[in-house]
Amino acid sequence: MGDQVAEGDILAEYDLEDLQRLAQESKLLLAQKQSELDRLTQQKTDADAQLQQKIDQLRASGSEQKSAEQEALETEKQTLKNQLNGHRQTEQTARQEAEALLNKQQQRAQVIADCDSRLSQLEEQRAQLQQELDGLIAQGAPEEQLQEARRKLAQNEVDTADVQRTRDEAATADYEGQAAEKQRQADEAKSAGDQVQSQLDQAEQKLRESDEARQALRQEEDRQIETLRQQAAADQTTLESQRKAAELERDKAQKSYDELLQLCSDPTLRADRPGIVTALGGTGGTAVDPATPLAKIGDETQRSLVLQIDPVDVGQVQPGQALTFYVDAYPEATFSGTVQSVSKIQNDAGKFEVSASFEPGEQPLYDGMGANATLIIKEKKDVLAVSNKAIQFDAGESYVFPADENNALRRQPVTNGRLTEIQSGLKDGDVALVEEVYEDQ
Repeated sequence: MGDQVAEGDILAEYDLEDLQRLAQESKLLLAQKQSELDRLTQQKTDADAQLQQKIDQLRASGSEQKSAEQEALETEKQTLKNQLNGHRQTEQTARQEAEALLNKQQQRAQVIADCDSRLSQLEEQRAQLQQELDGLIAQGAPEEQLQEARRKLAQNEVDTADVQRTRDEAATADYEGQAAEKQRQADEAKSAGDQVQSQLDQAEQKLRESDEARQALRQEEDRQIETLRQQAAADQTTLESQRKAAELERDKAQKSYDELLQLCSDPTLRADRPGIVTALGGTGGTAVDPATPLAKIGDETQRSLVLQIDPVDVGQVQPGQALTFYVDAYPEATFSGTVQSVSKIQNDAGKFEVSASFEPGEQPLYDGMGANATLIIKEKKDVLAVSNKAIQFDAGESYVFPADENNALRRQPVTNGRLTEIQSGLKDGDVALVEEVYEDQ
């Protein structure tokens, strides 16, 4: 320790066999750390899938099941509505037909009279058409004219049959009975429709109740799902924290393994920069941890002096102040420096640490040397100073007794510093009373 080294100088050589053993142990440790990291990563991924599975199961056993029940009720409701529409349509048609039959009953006599009149007209028309046909045959008219005459005669027979049928129906039909039957059918359709309406009302009530229950269940599911998600988020935060910690451990193990592999390829430890060896992590032949620095190399150009300052004095110390110091090893040598920083926190000894830079002197200085420093808090030039013994005090006033040319003393008030600097009241060359000495006569 204390030796001057250049960059690349050999500091130590590791035992290769030990390095290889440590590298193998480090490799196993790295595998363990990687396995733990993989486990936590997979656990974090699985947690997301498990959360979704719980949500799906909760929905399937709750609101989604209610939704299926609602679909069945909706289907039942639509079926009942279709049945109701059918019954109402049947009722309406039956009542319309009953009303038409009653109208026919009221118009029966008029219909018969109209039919008789029409039959007479058709009979006269038939006789005329037959006469025309006979005349055409006798004249030897063309076949086309004969066919037209026969067509008209055939149409007359059809019309006569229709009118006769209408008359027979009007004369013999039981319109009142038929109307009564239609009315009965209408009443049955109405009764069936009323029953279906009642069933439809019940189905709609069930549907409303089911919807309310589904919404309430959905809200409860949402609350439970939110709780699950909050718990999952907390678990994920914990897992992520563990995963990051495991990742750091893995990276640390990887770095250690890489460093050991590097040392195995070159077990020689060399200085990475020029400087002075300020600390050693071991001695020759002893076991050391490759992760522990084996040597510390200090930069001669960046040395500092650390001072311990009492709390009552630290307020007067500022960066940039000049100082002088000496070390125990060279009591006759004086070094100078400058305050660089002042700590704001007390150390374990109750002191405040002040760091100062200094210029190297003729004597070499080493790390850990004890030093005593003098800080220049304030500096004045060309001041008037007297001994503190010359200062007298009376009623809070400072004064001295200067002597005139006849050695007569007079009381002169002054304003003073500490050494003491006289700021007013005296001039350079005045003689002042320092202390009175009385001798017994």
